[in-house]
Amino acid sequence: MTQRIDQIAIYSGQVISWMIVPMVLSLTYEVVARYGFNAPTLWAYDMTFMLYGSFFYARCGVYLAAEGAHPNR
Repeated sequence: MTQRIDQIAIYSGQVISWMIVPMVLSLTYEVVARYGFNAPTLWAYDMTFMLYGSFFYARCGVYLAAEGAHPNR
């Protein structure tokens, strides 16, 4: 049973790790809009903040614990 849970954690960690791509794109958009066009957005920072929080929890917490690489395991 625990092996199945670890498999699900590993798979979900690999899938969620792709959330880094839209995070980088939205952050790049925000930097270009803010400094290139002097038109900052309201949504880009919030989106980046939420995506990174989800990414950190899923990738660093669940996935690394399933792989046995988490320092608290």
